[in-house]
Amino acid sequence: MALRGIRPSLHELDRVNAHPKQIDAVIDGWMDDREFDVTMGHLHAETLRTRVEINNVLPPGPLEGVTAGDIQGSINEAPLQIVREVIRSGAPYSEIVTGDYTMVNVVLAELYGLPFDDEGPEWARASWGDGRPHAGLLASNDVMMRHTSSDTNMNRSRGNFVARALLCEDLAIGDLAVSEIDLTDLDSVGDLVASEPACTGCHDALDPLSSQFWGFKRYIYRDEVLDAYAAGCPDPDFCYPLNFYDPDNEGAWKAYGLRSPGYYGEPARDLGELGQAIAADPRFISCTARNFMGWLTQTPRMELTESELAPVITAFLSEDYSARALARSIVDSSVFQEKIFAVRPEQYASMVEDLTGFRWMVDPDLATCEFRLDGCWGKTDLMAEDFNGFRTMFGGIDGYDVLEPIHSTTPVKILVVKQLASDAAGFVVHNDFELPASKRRLLTLVELDTVDENAIRRQIQALHLRILGERVSAESNVVSETRALHLGADQPREAWKLVITALLRDPRSLYY
Repeated sequence: MALRGIRPSLHELDRVNAHPKQIDAVIDGWMDDREFDVTMGHLHAETLRTRVEINNVLPPGPLEGVTAGDIQGSINEAPLQIVREVIRSGAPYSEIVTGDYTMVNVVLAELYGLPFDDEGPEWARASWGDGRPHAGLLASNDVMMRHTSSDTNMNRSRGNFVARALLCEDLAIGDLAVSEIDLTDLDSVGDLVASEPACTGCHDALDPLSSQFWGFKRYIYRDEVLDAYAAGCPDPDFCYPLNFYDPDNEGAWKAYGLRSPGYYGEPARDLGELGQAIAADPRFISCTARNFMGWLTQTPRMELTESELAPVITAFLSEDYSARALARSIVDSSVFQEKIFAVRPEQYASMVEDLTGFRWMVDPDLATCEFRLDGCWGKTDLMAEDFNGFRTMFGGIDGYDVLEPIHSTTPVKILVVKQLASDAAGFVVHNDFELPASKRRLLTLVELDTVDENAIRRQIQALHLRILGERVSAESNVVSETRALHLGADQPREAWKLVITALLRDPRSLYY
């Protein structure tokens, strides 16, 4: 569940049950699975905070067949695809801040004017052609679209993003004791930032990081795009493809009297040198270990001790910054193996889909949405979104307002589980009985008209193993209790739906 977000297959359970030492080989195989790749995206969505649905969603405009949800979803996922590509390729993890490519899909290729092969994979590498340095995530439009800068922020939110996400040094938190300040007087604020000791301690580190990002626009609002198209695009920067980076603006920090680009007192003239400096910084290594271990062990990253981190950092370094080696060392650690974890919304959705084939999708626009310039939202995955979905109700984050997950069981989480489990159970019962037994997902040992007690009990036994990973005898009390649920329904289809719903709502489905 931690590495892939799905239950072990029956084959894997049987393999390890027969030969317990095979667990290492099974785990090694999981590290090459697509599901592990997806899990790495979930992990970094929490540290990078890129999966958001906020009011400033870029409109589809003239992009044919594209919804607002397609655009926002693509922008959300692109930084995570960069990280996944680094891990998938086996490159050193530090390539996330030094790589010479970004990742695009068909939507972002149109949005940014980058090449893309429609016949190729859903996501592919692409290179920026506007003169920006090679710096992986640091040179990503999509990261900067999430971490925007206001007119008075001077890119400091972006500088702090680097410190918080990559170095585990959040410069925006901490107590300050300063004299009364008129925040509307920008000249006065600028003087204090440069001279007040309570301010300079932070800004001496923050402002040189922030000065790296002046080549990017501070933001692009949806209304700017809509207005540009309505006026016939007199300013092409706000029509697709967007021009979000201009090398000529890299030195704009000088006009505001800000500190020159740098890295904690060391030279770093541009984003490329910034990425190299981060990659060589021991804090980046330690923070990477904290991010991975915090997510996998559901522990606030700054609460992890140096003794807990030391062995996983050693594994990370000994395998040339291998993210796979880092993740593997964490699940092998006592910190991981001595805990019980709550299933995250992404994990529960993947587990349910793997077991039943059901994904909780809706179209919030229904049939009443006609094409308009600001765009319809489009289909929504209710467990992966917040604008229309239930991710935060299940305990997840929205990347913008809710920044820390909840790993306990809450009333609203139970409401989500209740509905999703019921819908998924109804889906798999209907579909399984429409297929031959060899192609079914769960109900492989019975038919709708099966009344043989032994066959029904064997099917319940198999469901306990597949859904809960629980080996029980067909004659056990556990199976008898579940059989009592089965007998509580009037129709066979409803009986099997009731059983599967109960197992998907069982606490053992919500914890591992």
